Amino acid sequence: MSERLFEQAYAQWLHARAAVADFDADPKALEDAGVDERGEAALAELIKAEWRFIEQPGSYLKDLRQRAEFVQQLFDASDEAGDPTDNRHRIALAGLVSEILRYSGDREIADAG
Repeated sequence: MSERLFEQAYAQWLHARAAVADFDADPKALEDAGVDERGEAALAELIKAEWRFIEQPGSYLKDLRQRAEFVQQLFDASDEAGDPTDNRHRIALAGLVSEILRYSGDREIADAG
């Protein structure tokens, strides 16, 4: 079940990221009324999706790769816009390290048995 939650959280993060990218890439959106509110809503949804993904543990090697992609994106964004005040990029990195250690420990146990 947690495997499915991880996949859902990853998909939600990708979707929220795409919504922000679409909003940023639409030159007509700059002329529309209410653009600030929609942009802020898209960004708020992205932050929620990031937290949902941070909270979901990964179970497989592909999950580690997706988590690494996610962490890299968070650090890239912090390089461009500054560190988020909630430090979610650092929390995500700590989670990735923990998952790598857990995964490698599980693999060593399986290989030894």
